[in-house]
Amino acid sequence: MATEHTETARELLKRGSYASIAITDGNEPYIIALNYGLDEEEDILYFCTEKSGMKLDFLKSNSYVCGSVIIGTERGSDEAYSSFESCIFRGIMEVIHNSEEQQRAVKTIRYRPDTAAMTNPMIMRLEIEEMERRNRNMPR
Repeated sequence: MATEHTETARELLKRGSYASIAITDGNEPYIIALNYGLDEEEDILYFCTEKSGMKLDFLKSNSYVCGSVIIGTERGSDEAYSSFESCIFRGIMEVIHNSEEQQRAVKTIRYRPDTAAMTNPMIMRLEIEEMERRNRNMPR
């Protein structure tokens, strides 16, 4: 059952474009920035990326990830203060192999890369297990 807290986090995810995803192989941390789409009914995030790099090795070792989306970053006049909203989420990330789900996933991604121009495109999904919204409003 969705709470008001979950609903406000979901609203923020609907407005965002890019997520930072933290992964680890159990020992070494790694972070990637990816554009995403949200399936609001199922609380699933979809990502499109190249099927290369360290992310696949890390995900094979540990598929439980943590990510964040940040919106509205502002700097104060002295650049010491900022205001922003963020959504922190956790869940299992996996590669999608089913072509029908891949097609549905790509349609959810607002700023999707040109997969025809990609060498080896890959669609991934993250079923959100936990999410929370945070606000940081600092006086100017």
